[in-house]
Amino acid sequence: MKTNDSEDVVLRQLLRAARPEGALPPGFAAAVWRRIEQTEAASAGHWATWLMEAAGFLCEPRRALALLSGIALLGAAAGLVLGWQQSEELARQRYLAAVSPLSSWP
Repeated sequence: MKTNDSEDVVLRQLLRAARPEGALPPGFAAAVWRRIEQTEAASAGHWATWLMEAAGFLCEPRRALALLSGIALLGAAAGLVLGWQQSEELARQRYLAAVSPLSSWP
């Protein structure tokens, strides 16, 4: 593969011109690390804050009772639906066993 030396020279000059050549201000690295630590602490604090607000919300007896009642109702509804489906399947199997001469239902 051929390389064009004149293009390489132009590219090198552009890259050299684009590179900053100055000293960083004093304490720049420390300021960067301080900002990183503050961002990490803020993101970790977000979850802790959310958890404390949720716990405070549920500490009231009427809200806790409402949540537990809702969970119990959802569990009862799920059990009702699953029991209904299982009873339909059992009835279907018994009907097929009664009608089919090749069935091995006891």
